[in-house]
Amino acid sequence: MYFDRFTDADKNKFWNYINNQNISQCWTWNGLRDKKGQGIFRYYHKGKIFSIRATRILYEYFINSELGKKQIFSNCDMSICCNPHHYGELSLRYKNSFDNPKFLDRFWSNVETGTTDECWNWSGYKNGDGYGYLQIKYKGVFKCIFAHRLSYMLTYGYDFDKNPESRCLHKCDNPKCINPGHLFIGTQIENIQDMWNKGREHILKGSESSNSKLDECQVNEIKKLLAVGKTSLDTIAQRYSVTRQNIRSIQRGITWKDVVI
Repeated sequence: MYFDRFTDADKNKFWNYINNQNISQCWTWNGLRDKKGQGIFRYYHKGKIFSIRATRILYEYFINSELGKKQIFSNCDMSICCNPHHYGELSLRYKNSFDNPKFLDRFWSNVETGTTDECWNWSGYKNGDGYGYLQIKYKGVFKCIFAHRLSYMLTYGYDFDKNPESRCLHKCDNPKCINPGHLFIGTQIENIQDMWNKGREHILKGSESSNSKLDECQVNEIKKLLAVGKTSLDTIAQRYSVTRQNIRSIQRGITWKDVVI
């Protein structure tokens, strides 16, 4: 284990970087972080300096001492969280989260399923418009995706990357619903026309807007960083490749006000 390589001074330093160790809550890492906001711990061993993610050290210490080459991923979508109980294992052989049976079990456990005619409501994280949202690994890359969009992909094998103009639309007009039988594929123009036909004038906002540089998951992380108050606006802006004014607008509730933490 990594912990076995630490000196007593390393161990004290490591634990001092962790704020809050309640199993059910996020553990905030107050030390060095990488560009994605994840905690990094550096230590000296056998004449070399090593940099290891804090989450990996903790997961190995508390959960699985034989982690090996397996990758771990967050279940709480907060990059600065290092609580090992908020992480799960994903073998490197899985290029897609949904290839892992454990991921599928977690995904469908957040769905209130009914008959084929009824809405299947998503009970997990939702954005300000009520759409389910989650982070997945897809084609080897971590990204955020709407829950109903993933449900359609899992059921029909549809590849949105090959059809970037496609939108996953609701027949039932219920944003929480991920019943694949209530979903259909259309274009953004058809999406807007469908909203007008149903009497729902909708201003594109959040990640729906073509001008958006962030998505709901990223903004959720930014708001949590702002709430903790230990990271400067400039550092957050640099991490997410936006301007300081963008972060200030999020902080003041001028933009992305529908994303709640």
